[in-house]
Amino acid sequence: MRSKERHSGSNQKVNPFTPEFCFLLALMHFCFGASSALANNAEYFQVKQIVQSMMASGSLTANDLRAYENEVNSGRNEIYLHGCSLDFNTSFDGNVFNYYYIAFQVEFAKKVLSDEGYPALAWRDALIEFEDTGLRESQQTDDPYELLASFNLVAQKLAAELGASPRSNRRLSGKAGGECGDGGFTVEFVSEPDGARLWVLYEFDFLLCQAKAIDPWNISRGSDCPWMETSVGSVDFDSEVYVDSGNYRFVARWPDGHETTGRRKLRASDYIRDRGDVVVIRR
Repeated sequence: MRSKERHSGSNQKVNPFTPEFCFLLALMHFCFGASSALANNAEYFQVKQIVQSMMASGSLTANDLRAYENEVNSGRNEIYLHGCSLDFNTSFDGNVFNYYYIAFQVEFAKKVLSDEGYPALAWRDALIEFEDTGLRESQQTDDPYELLASFNLVAQKLAAELGASPRSNRRLSGKAGGECGDGGFTVEFVSEPDGARLWVLYEFDFLLCQAKAIDPWNISRGSDCPWMETSVGSVDFDSEVYVDSGNYRFVARWPDGHETTGRRKLRASDYIRDRGDVVVIRR
């Protein structure tokens, strides 16, 4: 991890709406009409663009995305379209939580279908239909898992309509199947030297704060960016905490006021299950 002092650039506003992005919004409005849940929903497209950028940058890799990694890679004859966003790594609730779920499922399915060689024209409309339905339903629930039924219908529809994969000759499965990847696990954060206070933030939340022009490094209590202070152990003090597998930003504040910032990927598969392990934060 690199140690650095905050600089004024951290507070600069970020404009997520590129010309291409604005064109896409206009196109969606033209195609679906003003009554569509997709039309004019800039907040959803902001969330979706962040999910896409995380995938493009490698922050969410293929193995992170695959909920049923063992089944996908084991040579079985089925392809699953249900993704797992590492336990939906966000502390935002309400619309953002639902939007993240919808965008993630769509982007995961797009990646799987593209990787398997299915032409976009064969599945594009079905995924757009799920987005529109999911956004309508999201206004009635705070639980994104309630939107799963709508995605199940899309998976079943595509499984019935699309033949064998042009690349692997496997077939799409219309069922969820399996279990959701890594999930959570126990770790112990330790600072070197001792005495640091530690705050962590999901990477998605960090990027969303940037997009909303909220200072993403502001860890103060009144910040609109949902930083979480967590326990830090030392040689003489054990402090195990339960974390979700995922990508994090962190701020460590040392006794003399110096702050170290950085980024960590924490995955259950990198640690020993049921025993926990140590994550060292160095000045």
